[in-house]
Amino acid sequence: MPTFTLPVMVSGIPETVRLLRDKIDPGPGRKPPPVEWEGTNEIVNGTRGFGPRLPLDVDALDAADQLFATAAYWAEMAGIDVTHVGRTWRYPPTHPEAPGAIRGIRSGDLDPVYLVVDQLMNEIESPHWQEPAGMHGNLTGILSHLSKRWPLISAMLADRQRRNLR
Repeated sequence: MPTFTLPVMVSGIPETVRLLRDKIDPGPGRKPPPVEWEGTNEIVNGTRGFGPRLPLDVDALDAADQLFATAAYWAEMAGIDVTHVGRTWRYPPTHPEAPGAIRGIRSGDLDPVYLVVDQLMNEIESPHWQEPAGMHGNLTGILSHLSKRWPLISAMLADRQRRNLR
């Protein structure tokens, strides 16, 4: 994966999260889960189930949540309060390592992602911005890892950088 600027990586997080959460195709070499149509006992693809289910890439959903949680972490490291950003799921307050930290998005609502990223971008673009140690490397590592599985992520970020979109 090419090297991207911090503003390109951060501002591309909502689009990347949306892309990952919209994944239906499980990817090359992976079988979609079996489907049973509602109102029938017919077995489709060798199994029974409860109502119709779309093939779903759970890894993509997990990756989207991880990327959002990482953005929220760096926002907090930059001094941004992410306590009331909307419908998110969090570690319990009693968690030994990350009490109350954001873990992902609830119900597919991307508003918290946009809110966190907008606040983080405002901070990055401010004259007093000081990048927290390790932020660029951490985001580069995560996005590089995700791009190996979903190359469209790297292409999207390259396009953003080429067009100078933040």
